[in-house]
Amino acid sequence: MKQEINRLTDNSHQEKQNKKTIKQLGHLINEAYKLMNSDPELCIEKSREILLLAKEIKSLRYEGLALMHIGLGYFHKGEHSVALENYFKAEPLLIKDKSGAALRGLYNNIGVVYREMENYDKVMKYYKKNLSLETEYPNIQTTTTMLSNLGLICERLNDNETAMEYYLESLNLAIKNNFPYGESFAAINIALLFRKKRDFDNAHKYFKITFKANKECNDKIGLATSYQSYAYLLCDEQKFEEAFRFLDFAYNLARETDAKSVIVSILITMASINLSIGNIEKQMGKLKLAYEIAKQENFRNHLVHIYKQYFEHYEIENDYKEAFYYYRKMQKIKDDLFNEQKVRTIAEINSKLLVQKKKHEAEVYRLKTVELSKRVDEEIKKREKQQQIIIQKSKLESLGQLAAGIAHEINQPLGLINIAIQNLFRKFNKKNITDKYLKEKSEFIDENIKRISQIIEHIRLFSRDQQDSESQRFSIADTINDALSMIQAQCKSHNINIVKEFDSTNLETIGNKYRLEQVILNLLSNSKDALSEKFDEFDDAKQIVIRLKTIADKIIIEVEDNGIGFDAKSLKHAFEPFYTTKDETKGTGLGLSICYGIINEMEGEISINSKKGFFTIVTIELQNYFSTI
Repeated sequence: MKQEINRLTDNSHQEKQNKKTIKQLGHLINEAYKLMNSDPELCIEKSREILLLAKEIKSLRYEGLALMHIGLGYFHKGEHSVALENYFKAEPLLIKDKSGAALRGLYNNIGVVYREMENYDKVMKYYKKNLSLETEYPNIQTTTTMLSNLGLICERLNDNETAMEYYLESLNLAIKNNFPYGESFAAINIALLFRKKRDFDNAHKYFKITFKANKECNDKIGLATSYQSYAYLLCDEQKFEEAFRFLDFAYNLARETDAKSVIVSILITMASINLSIGNIEKQMGKLKLAYEIAKQENFRNHLVHIYKQYFEHYEIENDYKEAFYYYRKMQKIKDDLFNEQKVRTIAEINSKLLVQKKKHEAEVYRLKTVELSKRVDEEIKKREKQQQIIIQKSKLESLGQLAAGIAHEINQPLGLINIAIQNLFRKFNKKNITDKYLKEKSEFIDENIKRISQIIEHIRLFSRDQQDSESQRFSIADTINDALSMIQAQCKSHNINIVKEFDSTNLETIGNKYRLEQVILNLLSNSKDALSEKFDEFDDAKQIVIRLKTIADKIIIEVEDNGIGFDAKSLKHAFEPFYTTKDETKGTGLGLSICYGIINEMEGEISINSKKGFFTIVTIELQNYFSTI
């Protein structure tokens, strides 16, 4: 009996301790929330402490909220994929705990991230998930925010009329329920939409509502960003002195709250306006301050804008060496941000495939029955389907990484068409256009439109699932050239020289030409990465040589680079799935294994010769079915 009393006493003490911890967690969550703009790194650090504390007392709600605030910190750092990763970890915890209000906030946050990534299908999916909880978990704050966010999506899709309806509904709901934060959010969106329409009187009216609401809820950071937006409106009206006055207000508020990201953003705005009015000295001074903070805090999105202004400044000054230097730095960050999301997507697929593989092996081991043979056949078919999925995902990943090069291929003829049309208008306006000139320009425009159509058609055919495509006779030289067309712009931007050594351009084989193109693309991409590891970005010694020749009844394709190379140990495992020598954020270990599988399907052979620190040569041997030997 005494032991039972002691146990009950212990439980009572534990409950009191848990209540005390819950109260502490609530206070810490509020602190983390206030830091997400001013100091995202500290917001993440505090939220991780909250996560550990929540796990100790097994509070699903605060575990979910901690993960959600870790995501908020990463979002305000501009690391969207990491933000999503934490949001998705929070979702099942909040669902299990039935924390409806928190779950609505989470779905809103996920939608905001996808909005920044311009994935509007996913945005609508999570906004609809939020609204589906409105009846069960009514919340004025969340509903007003959702209405404003829906307005932002409509505005992004150029439906300004519907956007204005959502903003006004959100504003009226916020005013009616005395929710100044929602009022400021809706009002500034209305003000910015009126500014876009060049209705400056109404824009001023709603900016004033925004300022008043910001002050009511003591939102200094919100007020700072509102002043920053207002400065752009004043610039539209050529009121530059007043614009700088409001930017000074914004800057002081941001410094008062130590909101480093907002400080950098305001400095960039100051620099931009100084550039537009020709005050280069002040522009460069503000940019220098912005750069020092952005570099120290690793604000990569801000660095893109800073490097862009440096590039534009030095281009105006005709200092093309410096201009090119900052253009390359800007482009590198853009490429890194774009590729990080793609790499994470592939890593997720790899992880799922590994899990499926383990389940498959366990199932085969368990099923030692009369039906074993039948089940194994079914599993083999599934495995083959998974391999096709991996190949298709790899292909789409390649297209994602080569998007810039493809855009360049399309932009070139588009630029020519634009120039031709401008020339036609000029001639037309001067009334000296001749039938011959009109015919020549029309044919020229038609040729470039056909070129764009061919590029798009090629990408469409390359990107579709080829697993059911029949084998056909095709030119290997054409296939190599098609692969080069998608990567050569990217290689050029990395200062890589590509050399073609074709003994013949008439070599043909039988198979799926898009699969072979995928192999060539993978090998060229590997070579590019190997060169980047060995040389700095401005070194002009980087070279890829691609050869096409015949030996007896074999067609030989070689891809050689003078990059970092493989060591003897790595060379033995090169074609194994998921084996990679690259950094974990840059390689999945699937590229060469996919190449091996595709060449094997074509009844060919693929091999690697390499020396660490010097070179790599990948050799493909295919059957020359049309040899005259």
